[in-house]
Amino acid sequence: MKSSKVNEQPTRRKLLIGGAAAAGGLAAAMLPGTVQASPAVASPQASKADHRHFSSYISSKDGTQLYYKDWGTGRPVVFCHGWPLSADSLESQMMLVASHGFRAVAHDRRGHGRSSRIRFKWREMSLSAEIRSNRLQQKTNSQ
Repeated sequence: MKSSKVNEQPTRRKLLIGGAAAAGGLAAAMLPGTVQASPAVASPQASKADHRHFSSYISSKDGTQLYYKDWGTGRPVVFCHGWPLSADSLESQMMLVASHGFRAVAHDRRGHGRSSRIRFKWREMSLSAEIRSNRLQQKTNSQ
C-alpha cells in the first residue's frame, strides 16, 4: 500500500501570486497620499510586547468604510486576505511579523469582515487600485 504524502512544496503559480501580492502591498505602503481615518479603537488582545496593537476604519472616496488592523512598529508589511476571508484570518502571520520588528497592517476587503458592503461593480483587478486610493500606506507611514 502506498503512503499518501501531501506535496507541501509550493507550486510556481503560488509563489508568483504570493510574490506579486507581497510586492504590491509593499509598493502600496510606500505611496504618498491622504486618508480619512476614524479614531483608533484599542484592541482587547493588545499586549505590552507589541507596543502598538489597534484597529480602526478608513473611508474610501465613495464613502465605503474599510476596517483595518495595525500591529507593531517598524517598516510596514501590508497583508491582503483572500476570498471569502477577513483580516482575522491573518492574525497569526501578523503576530509573527510584528514580533520580528515589523509593522503588520491588514484590512478587510469591501464586503468582507467588518468593512462596508460593495456599492458598485467591483473586480479582483481593482484591489491594488483600491489599496492605493484608500492610502493605507499613508496611514502606515503617519504613525
